[in-house]
Amino acid sequence: MTDPAEKAIEEIIKRLPVKQVYDDGLSGATKQVGHSLTDVAKSIRLALFPFQFLAAMQDRVEKFIDRAIEGFQKNREFLPCRRSLDRFSRAFVMNPEERQSTKCSRNC
Repeated sequence: MTDPAEKAIEEIIKRLPVKQVYDDGLSGATKQVGHSLTDVAKSIRLALFPFQFLAAMQDRVEKFIDRAIEGFQKNREFLPCRRSLDRFSRAFVMNPEERQSTKCSRNC
């Protein structure tokens, strides 16, 4: 059951020439408000441009570093020569007294 007041309001709304009022008076104002909101959005984007630019540059630098590291690892892999490995392994195998004598003989 609907209230008689609600029925009356619905009838009034149905009889109002809403489309005609919009076309005649509100269309231009609505367009102007839309243009103003567009201008505000553009101004905000312009104010935030330095941050957007820095973020884009950060992304580029990150990709550059990733590519450089991947390329370096693939292109620069090599095995040390046997002579270096022998010296390195002997340094760990020798006891501390032998290390002292080796240092002394090299420095003297």
